[in-house]
Amino acid sequence: MSHHASARLTLILGLALALTCSIAAADGSAGAAALVREQVSRGLETVVRDTETIASDREHARAILERLYVPHADIEGIARFIAGPHWGDSEAETRTRFTKAFAEHLLRLYATAVSEYADEVAEFARHGEVEYRTVREANGRAVVRLLLQDRSGRSLSVDLMLHRDNGGWQVYDARVLGISLLRTYRASLRPRLADVGLDGISQELESRCGPARGKPGPHEPVPESRNDTCPPTQ
Repeated sequence: MSHHASARLTLILGLALALTCSIAAADGSAGAAALVREQVSRGLETVVRDTETIASDREHARAILERLYVPHADIEGIARFIAGPHWGDSEAETRTRFTKAFAEHLLRLYATAVSEYADEVAEFARHGEVEYRTVREANGRAVVRLLLQDRSGRSLSVDLMLHRDNGGWQVYDARVLGISLLRTYRASLRPRLADVGLDGISQELESRCGPARGKPGPHEPVPESRNDTCPPTQ
């Protein structure tokens, strides 16, 4: 696998875990790294098993992400962070609408990434290695580092940030090359939020996110990286 393919895989794993899922522990005493390992392994095994279907049908990829990760997700907490001060200034209905629109945007974005690179993810699952290191775990917070190495020896890492909530660990952010993906999202949306507010952003996300099934539709341009079905709000 090429270095760029490894980078894409790292981003797929890191983004999907950090921004569309939480990892809920049935046993609250389990370590954060063990839970991350379990969730990543489940995702890789699913891609290997369903590679052809995932590659040809983004909706199938979306359903997998939704089934594996969303039921226990702290999507509202992520949406609240992205919204910043606009969250407290908005009505409950507006906050709920934004949370749902942003969650759907993320599902479609990562479903596209997994679908477009299903063959590469499956190849990595069969021949690559993932090492899990606990960088820090104390006072209900943890940092788990994923070290990914393909069979050519190239390696990349991503740090997952977790906190313990109601006895379980939840991923709330990822850092790739030291850059917080959650903070990057917030910074990218901040100017537009200032112009149109949460309702305006929600409407744009709802209208711009086209069908997640099969190939992109005529109004669904995909950038060169081919990792987003929803054009970003400018």
